[in-house]
Amino acid sequence: MMYKICLLFVTLLIVSGCSTSDLQNSIDDAINKDKEQISTIDKETDEQDGLDRHNEIRAKVYNGSALSWSDEIAKDAQSHANTLANSGEFKHDPKNYNGYDNGPYGENLYATTDNSNIAFRDAINNWYVEKKYYNYSDNSCSVNSSNPIIEGLTQYNTCGHYTQIIWKDTQYVGCAKAKYKAGDLKGGYVIVCKYKSPGNVIQNGVPQRPY
Repeated sequence: MMYKICLLFVTLLIVSGCSTSDLQNSIDDAINKDKEQISTIDKETDEQDGLDRHNEIRAKVYNGSALSWSDEIAKDAQSHANTLANSGEFKHDPKNYNGYDNGPYGENLYATTDNSNIAFRDAINNWYVEKKYYNYSDNSCSVNSSNPIIEGLTQYNTCGHYTQIIWKDTQYVGCAKAKYKAGDLKGGYVIVCKYKSPGNVIQNGVPQRPY
């Protein structure tokens, strides 16, 4: 960083003959540009790492069927994350579903009071813990009413995040995060990941298998 600033300073001083204020403005612009680049790199790294972690988990279940990142879905996830952060709420986006099984997106949520800028991988690892509650033989989850995934849908109360991650028909994921500005979680973060096609599908009242 200092190396870049010094080079810029010397070049402007010798070639352009700028005033002190002009030089300072140029240095400030260079610093801000570097900050923007760092922010962009961090965001891209977080997104790639989040996608990779999803696919690492899916690969433990079956070969292939890897997810792809969708900027369009991530934009929708960001919109909901911002809504939650501004309102202080923690609930699924009502636009996701009409009865959940026929909506445009599946959705996983994660929130923490930790005021550090958590990564998508942190949330995904938290959801992955639910694997121990899922029983593929009868396609069931251990029920834990204190950990609802979808209100009124007890079948996925304890492992719905995990089954969404490994849902075979899901092809795309997009995640976003926002810092809470209100509510009990103020200062902490919420992470929203949305999935297309949605998982945890129920057809004719019967929960379908993830794969």
